[in-house]
Amino acid sequence: MTFDRFIIKEFFKYLILGVACVVTIYLLIDLFEELNYFITRRASVFIVLIYYLYSLPFALSLLFPVGVILSCFFVYGSLTRERSLYVFQIAGVNLYRLFAPVIVVGIILIFAQFWFIELVTIPANRKLENLKRNTIEKRQSQMPSKRSNLYVRGKERTVYFIKEFETQYQQSKISSGIMRNFIIAHYTRDGRIEKRIDAVEAHYTDNRWIGSDVTLRTFDADTLEIFTNYDTLTLSIIEKPDFFVQETRNIEELQIWELHEYIEQLKIAGINTAKAEVELHYRFANAFIVLILMLISLPLAIRLRHGGVMLGLGLGLLFAFVYWGLIQVNKAFGQVLLLNPFLAAWLANFMFLSLGIYLLIQVRKYA
Repeated sequence: MTFDRFIIKEFFKYLILGVACVVTIYLLIDLFEELNYFITRRASVFIVLIYYLYSLPFALSLLFPVGVILSCFFVYGSLTRERSLYVFQIAGVNLYRLFAPVIVVGIILIFAQFWFIELVTIPANRKLENLKRNTIEKRQSQMPSKRSNLYVRGKERTVYFIKEFETQYQQSKISSGIMRNFIIAHYTRDGRIEKRIDAVEAHYTDNRWIGSDVTLRTFDADTLEIFTNYDTLTLSIIEKPDFFVQETRNIEELQIWELHEYIEQLKIAGINTAKAEVELHYRFANAFIVLILMLISLPLAIRLRHGGVMLGLGLGLLFAFVYWGLIQVNKAFGQVLLLNPFLAAWLANFMFLSLGIYLLIQVRKYA
């Protein structure tokens, strides 16, 4: 229908304009906050431009829902003020039919938002961190002497989970290393765990790792477990200390398939996966925020007419910020097991989806 094409065209026009405005404001504010950071490290204008080029995908992902709210209010708010929607209703067109084109677009945007974050935002964030570390801060030649909560894939199908890792330097080179509270899992070619080493501490001495208070567990094909305790044991680790001080990624920097694999490895090693599971569920829940905020914005744009559109816009933005705050609180609860990881990621969606459905049901009274 001509009306559908008109609505979709207007929606995207205001969406692009709205996203461009809020992202520009966001980046300008960030630039003023980081100005001293760039000046003290003598970053060139070109490096600053590259910095914000890599920052752009994250800003787009974060503020895209705000652009959707702005677009809904500008499109349907203007139609309401001009009485165009009233004319359609007089002609017998259902109000929900008038919302349909934008809601269909919202469903498509769920997939667009999800894949944009996975394929563009996360890789850009990695490049941004590398730019900050290697080019702006010039930290590549001096790795930190202490690191914690390491998850490292070694050679020969080995995975390391290290609570604390400490290195010692001599003439800018790593001379020794200490692992504390770590787990080493060895896997077969078909992905089955065949050996697990738990130890309180291990020192790298004379090109060997010597473990203290070690528990060695071996598993046969039927997962029968045999374990042996050792006061000290020379560990079969071929990786040297410098291998463990390479930069590792936070779970926020893992793409969805990497995150899923990471969780499976943690489960096999018997490590708490709550934080990673919350992040995994949130990746999917986050994509629905666009549609849910749209369902809230559409009825508000219709209900608040005759000069009340700006009030409705303010309410829509308020809902967005409350929504985001609730998501962060729920994620924190999920990470400390006060909420199920699935609920921690999706509870805010369920609550605001209920609000959106309620407003859609009630809007006919005010149309």
